[in-house]
Amino acid sequence: MYCFSEDGTEMTGELPPLPSPVDYCNPSVLSTIQSYDFDRFEQLIGYRFHQRAYLIQAFTHASYSYNTITDCYQRLEFLGDAVLDYVITRYLYEHPKRHSPGELTDLRSALVNNNIFAYIAVKYDYHKYFRCHSNELFLLIDKFVQTQKDKSTWCGFDECNLGDDDDENDEFFYYDFLTSSASNNKDTYSNTITSCTIDDEHLSNSHDEQNDESTTEADEWEETEVPKCLGDIFESVAGAIFLDSNKSFNTVWKIYYRMLKPFIEKFTTKVPKSPIRELLELEPETVKFEKPERLLDGRIRVTVEIIGKGRFKGVGRNYRIAKNAAAKCALKNLRRLD
Repeated sequence: MYCFSEDGTEMTGELPPLPSPVDYCNPSVLSTIQSYDFDRFEQLIGYRFHQRAYLIQAFTHASYSYNTITDCYQRLEFLGDAVLDYVITRYLYEHPKRHSPGELTDLRSALVNNNIFAYIAVKYDYHKYFRCHSNELFLLIDKFVQTQKDKSTWCGFDECNLGDDDDENDEFFYYDFLTSSASNNKDTYSNTITSCTIDDEHLSNSHDEQNDESTTEADEWEETEVPKCLGDIFESVAGAIFLDSNKSFNTVWKIYYRMLKPFIEKFTTKVPKSPIRELLELEPETVKFEKPERLLDGRIRVTVEIIGKGRFKGVGRNYRIAKNAAAKCALKNLRRLD
């Protein structure tokens, strides 16, 4: 079978050479590129771009109309996601501990994770170079950044606790910015509340949950929403480095390994599991997840019963998060019982 390009010429099995990202013969293109100052960012990540047009594209949101010389970051994000998935998978496969296939799957899901990517993006100031026309998105990013800066309400990068209070992504709670409190914080912009209690009276119905002050007696965590765009630009910059370095996987890995190292060391020491999986392994015969309930504010509540040990509840913006929250809540209380 032969493949042909749009102009009718036969295509070979070889990848075509990379085209220039912009027309450097155009004076306005050069002046636009020179108007962007990426010196500090390049110092932070330890890589100097040969063609900064890739970097401009990597930070341009689809809403940002002022950038007329490149596309938005979505194509680079697509490429960077694949590149990071490959280099992380290869590193895990070649790791001296020779993890089992199941452990490799869990490790990759833990590390190729939008929440971790967003966290590292803020650590290395990616957000300061992000360009978009959306006040709502900028407010979301600002609140996320401020939450990280508040050491009283988040786990710091170097000393983060990823064991018990981790965030959900594809059924994993690997990293979150959860605050534990005895009452609801009405000022938070959180989209997910993880509530856990053994006492059914606290969450007997949605009306009582929203109006009865007794609900504040329950153990409760509030999850700060992680802006997806931060994880996206973390991937798009990886794609930009890949193209700028003439498709060098080694160059991308050298830059990104340093950023990912704390998480890699944490997870390869103790392979993480999803709360649901861990709960089912701990109580294989007694776990029963009940049908989800929709609360008055639109959130979903899931209850899991451990026969003979109690009922535990989780609340989230969708069923998957709520189910994971319920499982996590059950695990915490079962450990206390032990």
